Amino acid sequence: MQGAVEQVNAESGTLEAAFRDHLPRLVRRLALVVRDVDEAEDLAQVTFLRAAERWPFPPNQDVARWLAVVGFGVLLAALAGFAVAVWR
Repeated sequence: MQGAVEQVNAESGTLEAAFRDHLPRLVRRLALVVRDVDEAEDLAQVTFLRAAERWPFPPNQDVARWLAVVGFGVLLAALAGFAVAVWR
């Protein structure tokens, strides 16, 4: 995992800037839903790992929008996993 992030940074250097610029807002958005900042930070980390797998984005890609959509997808997947665990 660490190697993938280092490789991305070596290739473009912009994923780190995206992380720095968009992490606080993404965490706030997710925290509004889950009502737990620590959980929101974990979800945001997973979201940025997914971004690292797909980086660099096309030039016309709205990074903030992509992060929000994928972040909420990660959130829904986590909630679905929780719901399954509760019903078992």
